[in-house]
Amino acid sequence: MMLDGEIIVRAEAIRLELPRYFTGKPCKNGHMAERSTQKKRCVECDREYRIIYDSTHRGQEQARKAAWQKAHPGYLSDYQKAHLEEHRITDAKWRKANPEKVKTQRIARLQSTPLKIRGYSITYRARNPEKTRAYAVSYNQAHPGKMQQRSRQYRARQLGAEGTHSLTDIQAMWNSQEGLCGVCWVDLTGRFDVEHIVPLSRGGSDSPENLWLSCPDCNKRKSTKTLEEWFSQMATA
Repeated sequence: MMLDGEIIVRAEAIRLELPRYFTGKPCKNGHMAERSTQKKRCVECDREYRIIYDSTHRGQEQARKAAWQKAHPGYLSDYQKAHLEEHRITDAKWRKANPEKVKTQRIARLQSTPLKIRGYSITYRARNPEKTRAYAVSYNQAHPGKMQQRSRQYRARQLGAEGTHSLTDIQAMWNSQEGLCGVCWVDLTGRFDVEHIVPLSRGGSDSPENLWLSCPDCNKRKSTKTLEEWFSQMATA
């Protein structure tokens, strides 16, 4: 329970069974923060101490936790099950209030253990195929075109292509082409492909200047040919 700046002495906090109290005065280190009812310590001082302690005793703490979990195999799982919803709500609130920290932590994890994170993802998808499909459908509905864009960008990176494009660029192409295929002028409503004019495999870039929208049939026929090669093939067909 947070006090939101309400001044309450420790004796009253004990009577009300509150975990914290607030004096309205700074601690010895200058923090204007709540204090632990049990330990009488400033929660900000405790937080700073934990950060310093964790950074200097990380290996020891990990070994201690591993040994404790091995000795108490069912405790954590039972506790987590009993407080699962509570933790979800708290975690969701923190994530909503700290989007930049969440993003920074996610990037740091991916950079530090990319193969481990990828392994978790592959294992989860294999064990939960229905949830994975449902999430993909839900994400596609909420972010139309986003997954296809990521797939194109991933392929471009794999081939070492220069440039990049956004969904805003795709929308600008749609408006410019009036929703029609850039080759056969068929209506693209419902499904279209983002075609690289100079194929990525032939050194083309992934920037908007090298893209247009086409129907799946035209994209398939063009394949890895340049426009000149494709038009020449159609002229002699």
